[in-house]
Amino acid sequence: MPVDFQMDGPIPGENFTSDTKNYAWHRPPEHTTTDSAIEFISKSLMREEAMASAIFMMEMGIDIVTLTDIYLTKGISEGKWSVDLAILLAGPVAHIFVILAKGYDIPVNLGVKKNFNAPTPAFFNAMKKEKKKLEKDKTKAVREDVADMVTNQPMGFMAGMPEEGPMEPPMPEEEESMPMEGMM
Repeated sequence: MPVDFQMDGPIPGENFTSDTKNYAWHRPPEHTTTDSAIEFISKSLMREEAMASAIFMMEMGIDIVTLTDIYLTKGISEGKWSVDLAILLAGPVAHIFVILAKGYDIPVNLGVKKNFNAPTPAFFNAMKKEKKKLEKDKTKAVREDVADMVTNQPMGFMAGMPEEGPMEPPMPEEEESMPMEGMM
């Protein structure tokens, strides 16, 4: 009885013959200049639905940086702008969200830590001293280990090795040859 195998998967190499323009990010973007992109963004963010969802997310505590990232990444996936242009649009889009938040009396959370303490030169000097101390401790420990290995006899497996040279492996014993008739 023949078995009929149904294959639903892609044929190997099919991706090389298929149309590469299946996705929006495979085609040229709609907006290639910052001016046209910012104009499109400001119009789309001033729509009632977009404004309501942005306000809701800001009220829920999502910071401006995350909101900007979400919006620009969505535009990339829809083919509105390229990744490079999205990086240039990040500042203006974040500013639009800030203006929107201030217009509705929502506290602005930019997503930047305010209590960031930058490392000082004293910190780096202390790190250099600590590194030198650790390196000295390492070299001292290595020297002690080497001295210990020189003065002490080997232990364990290595203690049983002869000193005159490596041991030759034992020769295998010859097996009795069996007549060929007995094998069949």
